Amino acid sequence: MSTHYFRAGAAALLAATAAACSDSVTAPGAGRAPTASRPAMNAAASGIQLISNTVKYRDAGLKPATGRAGLGQLTALALLGADGRAELVATASSTDSARPGTPSISKVQVKAFDTNGAQSFTRTHNGLSGATFTQVYGGVTRGERLEVQANVNGIEPSRTDVVTATETVKLRPDLAVSLSNPGQAYVNTPVNVLAVVRELNGDVGARADCWLYVDGQPTDRVSGAWVDAGDAVTCAFTLSLSATGTRTLEARVSNVQPGDWDTSNNTATSTIEVTNPAGLSYSAYVSSDSIVSVSRFTNQWSDASNGSRGESLEESGSIRVDQRGQMSGYMPVGLPLPFTVEASQGTGGVTLHAESYTSDSVKPWWGPACVADYDYGQQIFFSACSEGPAAGGRTFFSYERLAGSVTYHSTTYSLTYDGATGVENVYHRHISQTGSFGTMTPYGSTYDIVVRFTSGGQTYEAAPSMTLRTINISRSPVESCFGYTYEAFTSRSCSSSGFTLVSKVGNQAAGEPWPWPVY
Repeated sequence: MSTHYFRAGAAALLAATAAACSDSVTAPGAGRAPTASRPAMNAAASGIQLISNTVKYRDAGLKPATGRAGLGQLTALALLGADGRAELVATASSTDSARPGTPSISKVQVKAFDTNGAQSFTRTHNGLSGATFTQVYGGVTRGERLEVQANVNGIEPSRTDVVTATETVKLRPDLAVSLSNPGQAYVNTPVNVLAVVRELNGDVGARADCWLYVDGQPTDRVSGAWVDAGDAVTCAFTLSLSATGTRTLEARVSNVQPGDWDTSNNTATSTIEVTNPAGLSYSAYVSSDSIVSVSRFTNQWSDASNGSRGESLEESGSIRVDQRGQMSGYMPVGLPLPFTVEASQGTGGVTLHAESYTSDSVKPWWGPACVADYDYGQQIFFSACSEGPAAGGRTFFSYERLAGSVTYHSTTYSLTYDGATGVENVYHRHISQTGSFGTMTPYGSTYDIVVRFTSGGQTYEAAPSMTLRTINISRSPVESCFGYTYEAFTSRSCSSSGFTLVSKVGNQAAGEPWPWPVY
């Protein structure tokens, strides 16, 4: 184990507490920075690199087609929706930054070829203007080619560049969200809520806003999160609620660009119990999700004008494993400084993470004494704070194993943890500096978490051992077909997709009388 010291702004886990004496919730603003009354932990103290959301962490999906002729350049992207229609967007530009001109597309001809190479139709569009051409076509499926030829004017005087780009039809991105919360929160105490956002279709990634709602009201937000094709990310939110009772949480993905395949999976809900415990209280949740998806696309077409006909078949599949979990705890006692925390978690006899943390010896002027750490390789975030005297004080912690490739920091999460940067739309990677991903050890029959505080000669411990249960969720492939007719051209396109989710989950909560010492 190693020991980490945090001296710069570590007390701001109470930032949300001071701000949340009221439960009023409004859409988060932009550009706010911590102040003397609302300091924040300096995330850089733990070596974390915060990256702007404008920078894609990776873009391994299929790319648009490009073509060049003269100084003209054409970019073409065709995305197939669940309605069986493909939207083609072609954009003209100049290859010479010194002579950008004003590109304008005056004519476009589109030829479609099935996956066997047979031409299925030709469309010609005249009298166009502007740098972008958009058109929707039926009668195409994933994997078919669209040969897009455009007349581009306005870059060079008295010259028209005839530019061709051959695009392969791709599936629209499909973002789906699931919600993980610790199940229990404590009055006027920060608690983190995690939403995992997955891209299910595997062709192209998408940007979106990630929202947290409480009782139907917008509370926290991530703006412009990027989810790579076939990948998953975490949106981390922070709450602090002033009234006890059961609250309804909703994670919502909105403003999906370039448009979502299926909006029915863009929301997820759960409940959280807000308590004011008189003694030890904690809750823990873990899961390991294995998702296998399969898709099938067929197309049959004929063109009576030239007597041609054809058919195509495309099948694809993918598998992904995501592991996540979190534990939060509270005890109504302040710890003498310095205090030490040992934290570990494991399954099936394998330790997935183990670390120790030591607070400063002197309480900061702005609030409680805190420790916090991000562990790149194990995708771990840990934080703990203690304030006040033994009687009438409080100690609370959060211990999380984050899913996906990166974690996006919401407005409130950023204000709480990221230091006085004034930057709210940031993320951190779940990849160590050596480039290796976090461990994906198969879960055993139990999952164990230990959080142990030592202070003033006294030791306090929370150690849930969760028995894991297996949940199987399947969606059998259901075929949807669409017919399309244009003059002498007719087609029938069919698609089906299904998945199997095998999830090993465990949870445990405790509310025990104080005191809480184990020895």
